[in-house]
Amino acid sequence: MSLSPSSTDIRIRLVEPTDLTQLAELTTSALFGDADLFKDGPLVMAQRQQQLQKNRKALERRLAYEGTDSECRFFVAVEQTPFGDRICGSTDLAVRVFNASELRFDLALSDVPEGDGACRWSPYVASVAVNAADRRCGIGGRLVQAAEGWATAAGYEEIMLQVSVLNEAAISMYEQAGYSILSSFAPGEGGGGAEHVVRKGGRWETQQTGKHVMRKGLG
Repeated sequence: MSLSPSSTDIRIRLVEPTDLTQLAELTTSALFGDADLFKDGPLVMAQRQQQLQKNRKALERRLAYEGTDSECRFFVAVEQTPFGDRICGSTDLAVRVFNASELRFDLALSDVPEGDGACRWSPYVASVAVNAADRRCGIGGRLVQAAEGWATAAGYEEIMLQVSVLNEAAISMYEQAGYSILSSFAPGEGGGGAEHVVRKGGRWETQQTGKHVMRKGLG
């Protein structure tokens, strides 16, 4: 039986191009889980493969910005093995436009609208994913701490994130880390963005959920 690594066996580092394949698997499993041909059937297997390729392309585009002047950082949690680093988790940090009057991020904006005093730049933890076998080891919390450390060093006084209202485990983790709910939105409102996957017959179906915007003060 393989045992999950202790938190002391894990280190947090910035992403590297060679992490792409493992990251695509990790992010696909985080949303869809794993699939087995005999248990789940060929349609689910085909859906997962399509999502895997979609995630890989999205990650290729995202990692192209890493190491540039762009205010985004992609952190990975890794365990060193004789065959190289095994990725246990990841989180993506970006600085996006936050609308203080509506208490939500406007992810479609690439700049703060001129003369709009309600909008400001704010660091945003876009996603946290941890391999199922490595959960409950504190990895998610350490990834969030890495994002907070970068935001603090960059001079920001706050950091935010969005989380599905159905993800009770993540909400609890964030609250224990000092985050509080700033606003809540029904499915499809507040710019959308929160999803979960349900099994419908012989296929997966992605559904929008309500979401919370959570905030933590820094410094």
